[in-house]
Amino acid sequence: MQTGATVLAAPYMDASEDANELEKAMKGIGTDEKKIINILANRTVQQRQEIARAYKAAYGKDLQGRLRRHLSGDIRRAVLCSFYDKAHVNARACYKSIRGPGTDEQILIDVICTSDNAEIYSLKRAYRDTVRHNLEADVKGDVRGDLEFVLVALLQGKRETAFNQAQVNKDAEALYSGGEKKLGTDESLFTRILVTRSFKSIRAINEAYKETSLAEIQRVFNIKYTRKNLREMVKDDTSGNYKKFLLAILGEK
Repeated sequence: MQTGATVLAAPYMDASEDANELEKAMKGIGTDEKKIINILANRTVQQRQEIARAYKAAYGKDLQGRLRRHLSGDIRRAVLCSFYDKAHVNARACYKSIRGPGTDEQILIDVICTSDNAEIYSLKRAYRDTVRHNLEADVKGDVRGDLEFVLVALLQGKRETAFNQAQVNKDAEALYSGGEKKLGTDESLFTRILVTRSFKSIRAINEAYKETSLAEIQRVFNIKYTRKNLREMVKDDTSGNYKKFLLAILGEK
């Protein structure tokens, strides 16, 4: 998965010159990794792709294929990923997690549960462009149970963007009533709220939940008591992939 700072476009970039310098860095005995990194680290994704086209025109070879052969380890992984934007890197990660031996559900959770609506649409488009598959269909075909329902719901890209404090307080009370206040956890209620509310609202719900549960305990027992916020309750009272999904959305620290 890809995160990190945005690289600004190099104002005087010459794709053909960069292609020639990269060829020199890979030619002969040994590879000049420092030169490769210095060139590519200071180019945007679009500029790197332009360099790759210039390289193929000049040398008749695929630049990424050449880099794959001449580099190794973390440097190779980072350099090859740098030719793709965040959506395409995450799309490849999702495909690998689904199509490899078994399913690495944590990758799907980390990518899908933390994406906003625009990122979801970009991810689905990149997945289709990269592997010629439909991400939602692949998730349905490879994931089972509550996690399938959650991921498919999130892939609709319909998360709310508005923030309403009154709704936050109402949601916190509903989650407390459907969680700690009763025997067992109302998973459908937790899912409905955390899948649809904006990330700003979810952060506020996390803290409002603590105040709601604390006020209830003080009312019933007339004592001062430091109570859990929503994230802490989830850690203690849920398990498995459902727990991982909730913590990913809540922003586990």
